[in-house]
Amino acid sequence: EYREQRGVVLGAGIAAIGVALLVSLGVPGGPGSMHQRLGAFLQVISFTGLVVPGVVALILGISAFSTDLEPRLMGFWRSRPISSATIFWTKYLLAATGVALLLLVLNGLVILPSTWLPLDFLPSRDLQDWRGFAVGELFFLPWVLSLSTFFAVVARRTIYSAALSI
Repeated sequence: EYREQRGVVLGAGIAAIGVALLVSLGVPGGPGSMHQRLGAFLQVISFTGLVVPGVVALILGISAFSTDLEPRLMGFWRSRPISSATIFWTKYLLAATGVALLLLVLNGLVILPSTWLPLDFLPSRDLQDWRGFAVGELFFLPWVLSLSTFFAVVARRTIYSAALSI
């Protein structure tokens, strides 16, 4: 399970950072271009740091359980001397850890520079207040992960569970 989820979390993190870098490199050059580029990077990464973990929580919640609920694989898991609760919580906590790590890394890319830079360097008041949204994500992401996991278990079809979770 770790090998499957690692690729999703790493891919999402690299994509979020890549988008922020591309946007910041697209800022026109000039005397204060480094200032503007870093400001654009911080704005984009603060947005992707809030959106991307939610999408990843949806993907991991559905993918962690959708394949295990097929009849042949379910019979295999039932034949093992491990409880269903242990399997469920291991998969769920692994997905939650991946989402939390992604949230921490992407928001850490905003927290660190914003703590050493003066507040007037930050391009907007929204970026200065994004910390409240990041704290809200700590409550929102487990809800998204739980909801997508619930619909994956109930619907047992990936496309149905994704549509119901959205």
